[in-house]
This record gives sequence, structure tokens and C-alpha cells, in this order.
Amino acid sequence: MKLNFRSTTSGAWVADVGEIQCFNYHPEGPDQTALALADDLTDGMDTSLRRARDYLDLFVDRGKACGDPQEDWQLIEMELGTQHANGRPFVRLCFDLHGDDGGYWSVYFRQAQNEIRPYQFDRTQG
Repeated sequence: MKLNFRSTTSGAWVADVGEIQCFNYHPEGPDQTALALADDLTDGMDTSLRRARDYLDLFVDRGKACGDPQEDWQLIEMELGTQHANGRPFVRLCFDLHGDDGGYWSVYFRQAQNEIRPYQFDRTQG
């Protein structure tokens, strides 16, 4: 899926991806390498979502996190960025888990060899 970013008044860049939005916070918009990564990831969005959810499930007990082990991870937004340390592009898929009040779960993807792979997750409290 080709993402078409537009500038916002807050200085961010945003693209629509189905029912959610993808954000980029670089002042000049996403670079071409990062944009290609996001386009590839969204081309196989169903697979990317499954891989992100499976990755979270490796580390997170949903029963303990939200009280229901069957609760589904709900995609709420994406972010396209570049790692500060090495300049490598990443895509972050952000999820909500109903019942985990204020929890904001993220899975980071990057190009690794010949595939896009998850490499990190985190949870912040909002």
C-alpha cells in the first residue's frame, strides 16, 4: 500500500492506513528508505498484524495485563521513524488492550536481511 503523507499544523506528517493513521515526526517528512519499509509492511498488513500480535504474546500474559486472556490486541495507530543511534528506519505498530486502562503497547519492525521483522516491544502508560 502506498502511503501518502500530508503535513499537519503541529509539524507532524500523517497518512491514512485504513481506519488508522500513520505518523512521522521528521520536519521534512519520511525519508525514502523509511517510506519503502512502511509501504512494504502495509502491503502485507494482515501478516504484519498477526506477527505483531504473536510477538506481543511471546512476552505478555493478556490475562494478567487486562483480566481476559482472550482479549484481542486492537491496532490504534502506526509510526514511521528513524532510529537516532544508527539511522535505520522502523515502523511501530501501536495497540490497545481493552481492560488495561491507559496501557499503550507497541511493536517495532525493521528490515532484517530479506524480510521485515519485529525486533522490540514496549508498553507505556498514558
